[in-house]
Amino acid sequence: MYRKGGGVFETSRIQLQPANSIAPSQRIPFTVPRVFRAPSSRRTMPQPPDPTFTPTLSPVILFKTPSATPSSSDPYALALTPAGFSAHFVPVLQETYESSIVLDILRDGIEKWEGAIVTSKRGMEGWVKGVETFLSLPSSLQRQRHTNKGKEKEQQSDDGKSIGWNSLRLFSVGTSSTDYLESTNIPIEYKPTPVSQSQTFKSATALAELIVRTPPRGPEKEGYKPYLFLCGDKTLEDLPRILREQGRDVEEVRVYRTEGRNDVGDNLEEVQNELEGDRKGGWLGFWSPSSAAIVLPLLRLGSEASNSGVDVEHVQGKTETEVVEDGPSALGMRWEGWKVFAIGETTRRYLEEEGKVKVDAVAEKPNPEGMMEALRTVGGTA
Repeated sequence: MYRKGGGVFETSRIQLQPANSIAPSQRIPFTVPRVFRAPSSRRTMPQPPDPTFTPTLSPVILFKTPSATPSSSDPYALALTPAGFSAHFVPVLQETYESSIVLDILRDGIEKWEGAIVTSKRGMEGWVKGVETFLSLPSSLQRQRHTNKGKEKEQQSDDGKSIGWNSLRLFSVGTSSTDYLESTNIPIEYKPTPVSQSQTFKSATALAELIVRTPPRGPEKEGYKPYLFLCGDKTLEDLPRILREQGRDVEEVRVYRTEGRNDVGDNLEEVQNELEGDRKGGWLGFWSPSSAAIVLPLLRLGSEASNSGVDVEHVQGKTETEVVEDGPSALGMRWEGWKVFAIGETTRRYLEEEGKVKVDAVAEKPNPEGMMEALRTVGGTA
């Protein structure tokens, strides 16, 4: 015992015993703590990336107008970038839509038609613009042109309900046309109903086969009515020809007119300047025969296509035979090592048969997914 500050404290003595004299059940496990060491100042630290280094992306020149602003937001660019490609757009065509003929068709109603056909998004855009113009007119100007004894005829179904254009079947190549129609704000009764099977076809020729197999809309004994083909001034005749050979009546209604832009040569040269240091090649993508007819001569002109512009009308007026004779090779020396892909069989056939250009890949579906599948089939890079 001892005293401290007036208090009395009692202490006990603890006698340590050798470890081997303690029963195993009484032993307390003891773990030696780990010793943590601060990183040595001599240790090699990760170095920041070289700011002058940029990954090399394989360039893809898309001869089309981007559908979004900025162009990097275009669905095709969004599909290419993650796959290691850089997308470069060269707008080639511009469209002028003709709504007046659509107004007459809308006034007459659907009774005359077996179905509607579109082979491009522009054809569907022409229809939608016509509907928008029609709906903006006073009701007196929307009435049907054909009347019976001075009274208007309203087309009705057997149950007395009005028949809308959504009861008409829509045959289309791919999904771009139907996706666009679905996204518009026009009333549902002005939207023909897509035939889902037709969206899997990659060409107008294949689509014609489906149309021929499809039963008539009305009583079979009445046969087939005419088809409403919404087309442009440069639409190929393959589909109407096949249908007519099968005894079907097709009325081609031109809802848009296509012409080449005057700045195609300037835009192409701008892309060439961007890629001047890249001589390893890449991809050239074509969307239609009409755009290919303008672009191929410009590719073959090479250095002659300057910033002063290229006479597009002169180029369009030349035959492909003349163009091939002008060029030193299929695509010109500048494009040696580049590969070509086409959206759809119609474009491929034009490039190979008329343009005398080897097509390395064909998109079976006219959309970004179809393009990527086509590029993968040949390795994806030049």
